[in-house]
Amino acid sequence: KDPQTAWSEGAEGYGINEWIQIERDGSTDLSEIIISNGIQQSPQIFDNNGSLKKFRLDFSQDQYIYYEVDEDKTASKHIRIIFDRPISTNFIRLTILDVFEGSKYEDTCLTDIVAYNKG
Repeated sequence: KDPQTAWSEGAEGYGINEWIQIERDGSTDLSEIIISNGIQQSPQIFDNNGSLKKFRLDFSQDQYIYYEVDEDKTASKHIRIIFDRPISTNFIRLTILDVFEGSKYEDTCLTDIVAYNKG
């Protein structure tokens, strides 16, 4: 929730197939995930760096979904995924499959992942 910080995959190139995993204490039922895509510090910094275009989200019990941003890079700053039914899990793993390339750097970044249980 701090736009001054971000996660970058740290691999050579855009980090295709690199992942970040968030662990939770115990299982929880997720109804929604919001991803602050890219580095949100400023429009210039967002443009300079890569951001998510297509990714896979994995959850407990072999549950997973694929997601592809069908808009341009600028419109993809906030990705909201609402599940048809709650997903019971104790972790979220996001794997990079494709990216919007940065104008200056070969990296892929995200500012935040927030999971909600609206139950």
